[in-house]
Amino acid sequence: MTTKNKTLIAGIIIITTTTIIVMGLFDFLKTKSYNGKFVSEISFNSNRDRQMQMSPQILDQLRKLNVTADKELKLEYFFYTNTADKAQHLANEIEKLNYTVQHGVSAGDKKLFRVTGWTTKMKMADEVVKQWTKQMCELGYKFDCEFDGWGTDPDQNDKTVTTENAFEGLRNMAFSTTPEQIGLTLSTENTVVYGIIMDWEVSGATATTVAYQTGDASLYLSSGGGVIGGGQHQSVNSAAKQFVSLAQTFIVKATKTATTPLPSNDEIKFYLLTNEGIFVGQEQMKNFQNHSSDWLKLFEAGNKVLTELRKTSEK
Repeated sequence: MTTKNKTLIAGIIIITTTTIIVMGLFDFLKTKSYNGKFVSEISFNSNRDRQMQMSPQILDQLRKLNVTADKELKLEYFFYTNTADKAQHLANEIEKLNYTVQHGVSAGDKKLFRVTGWTTKMKMADEVVKQWTKQMCELGYKFDCEFDGWGTDPDQNDKTVTTENAFEGLRNMAFSTTPEQIGLTLSTENTVVYGIIMDWEVSGATATTVAYQTGDASLYLSSGGGVIGGGQHQSVNSAAKQFVSLAQTFIVKATKTATTPLPSNDEIKFYLLTNEGIFVGQEQMKNFQNHSSDWLKLFEAGNKVLTELRKTSEK
């Protein structure tokens, strides 16, 4: 495990090593088969096509973090299935590839089983990763398991933080994410919060925590680095969903906005992403510290997401 640089912000450790994960692809809300066949031919083909489309998008984000096609990295992989025997058989096959592997009951659904681990190093060339993704989908299907994507740590070979800061682009992408892009269909009768972006300014730097109704969550740092796609971890996923759910109750305190500026000194901004546009609320840090803010509960929920993201990066 690479040693991680850490910055202490108001008592919270922010990880400056970035993790990129394809996440949210396995839908825990869909109808599952706990007995018999887990992955049908139709669902296999659909998932394989989706994974093949997602991998280039993740590689595009890695390019922004100076990960070239020639750089060799280990990838973290994820599979799900419905019996312990299937998980065991897949794990045995994966061991033959000299990958690290572990399997057990899924934290998100106790009736499912998860197989995960790290590959050997491979080049981050588009075609290499694309072919590997296809192979993983097919390997999972062979043992009636569904491949649920991959992740990586781009700083495996060194401790330096990229000089090309992707913060602005990643933050803008978070604001432009639509409900449809993350698989949501929202009511048209009411204003519904499907995501929240919390910008926290400390000593000239900004920590941006992003969470969506799906449980996906990320952390971007204006100083460079962060954690992208942490919702693959159940603790982050649950905290993110609670954060967004609570944000719905704060819509009456927020005002609609057409702009999304960063917070001023010692200020926290909450941007609520809704089917009716973006709403914003803000507060000074001192009012959270003295517990006088009406936004305190929402801040605490956002802080919980940030803390869970930190924990996953330290594992």
